[in-house]
Amino acid sequence: MSTETQGVSPNPDALRAPLRRVMIVDDSEVDAELLRVRLHDQFPGLQEVCWVGDGTVVLERAEVFDPDLVITDYHMPGYDIIGTVSALRRRWPDLPVLVMSGLVGEEAAIQLLKAGASDFLPKSRAERLAMVIDRELLEAGARRNATQLRAALEREHSLYQAIVDEVQAGLWILSPQGLIERTNRHGAQMMGSAPTTALEDFAAIEGWWADSGQRIESHDWPGARAILVGERTAPRLMRVRNFAGEWRHFSCGAAPLRAGDGSSLGAVVSAVDLSAEVDLQDRLRQAEARLRQLSLNQSLQHERQMARVARDLHDNLGQVLSLLKLHLGSAARIDMPIARRQLEIDEALPLVDVALSRLREVCNELLPSELSDFGLFPALTSLCSAAARASGMTVSASEAGSPQAIEPALQLGLFRVAQQALTNALRHAGAGAVQVDLQWQAGEVSLTVSDNGIGFYPQAPRAPKQQGLRGMYERMELLGGALTVESSAGCGATICARLAIGGLP
Repeated sequence: MSTETQGVSPNPDALRAPLRRVMIVDDSEVDAELLRVRLHDQFPGLQEVCWVGDGTVVLERAEVFDPDLVITDYHMPGYDIIGTVSALRRRWPDLPVLVMSGLVGEEAAIQLLKAGASDFLPKSRAERLAMVIDRELLEAGARRNATQLRAALEREHSLYQAIVDEVQAGLWILSPQGLIERTNRHGAQMMGSAPTTALEDFAAIEGWWADSGQRIESHDWPGARAILVGERTAPRLMRVRNFAGEWRHFSCGAAPLRAGDGSSLGAVVSAVDLSAEVDLQDRLRQAEARLRQLSLNQSLQHERQMARVARDLHDNLGQVLSLLKLHLGSAARIDMPIARRQLEIDEALPLVDVALSRLREVCNELLPSELSDFGLFPALTSLCSAAARASGMTVSASEAGSPQAIEPALQLGLFRVAQQALTNALRHAGAGAVQVDLQWQAGEVSLTVSDNGIGFYPQAPRAPKQQGLRGMYERMELLGGALTVESSAGCGATICARLAIGGLP
């Protein structure tokens, strides 16, 4: 490259707009015509000159004429030149406005320039007009180019920010010195604040690696490694306390940014908020642990129930069968007199009825036949009648709403809750009356058991053998329902079980 071409400024002609239309504001038509002739002589490309002799219509005429240059006189009757120049400058910031007049004071010239006039030229110096116009057109072109450049830069900035904001992740752009130059709205939301690039704000952020639990040191943050070492960091899960004091889980990585010549442009840090996913995983793990515990408790309850059934069969049915065996064995003896044999048989027959009755009781307790044969409410009615006969209490059952078909497991669950609640009322409440209510609603069925007994504190600790209330809670939880207990000392107790109709969870 030759020395003549190095550092050459752009060609001024490239910045100068062509002079096509000029508006002359002067109350003297003769002066305006002389100026028009001079302009046509000195600017061959001039297409049109508009003369305005009334200073009150300058703005209106300029809107229609759209001039490239305004040349205005100073002394005109009723002409507010300061206001007109200011209005022209506000409306067309890059329009050259040249004041050409007779002698005016220095203070007036300064006021004109402050109002926005491009220059002041005495009419006695008209030979300098072409030079002044050339200079003003050049400066106006430069202003227009600067305005266009600023507009283009602002548009590029807005476009870049809009693109960055549309990225479905938090983004932070770092300078080569590690300063945060830009962030996007997702990053601001993740950090719990308005978008910020203040490095001192981020210096207070605390973070721990999720896999190791170790604190993240200042030089170990992905952005710092990208700047200091030039290292691309794969996304890694971290636990961060943001500006709002919230603990969040981010998958964060970074990459260095380099120019074509390899020089550093900084780094970009990206992060995805996985707090909801991590929280869901934690809740799933807790739910799985809870389900395992519920299953274990159900198994233990099942084992206890089987042990109780075994005791009932041994203590009740076993005794009856043993007596029955004695009577039948005695009757089967060869040397037994006929009268005695008949007596043994007569005493054995009622024992068969007793054995069958006790067997039915055990079977009914394991799986009520009314429940499968007639439905939930008839089974509850039969349960209440049996409880009333066994205790002497008043036990009533009622049903409201339109019965709906529900799965057998849900029926059995509600029946077991009613069974346990009645058992608790009979054994512990000292109640004189118990009310069992079954209510059907759209998409839901509820069972309420209320007594007028001594009441209790539901939160009080219970002995290992007193787990009936806990069993009811767990049974409803396994079925996707809910159990509520309301009671206090001396005020009875109300137990309500609710289940959604439509299938097990």
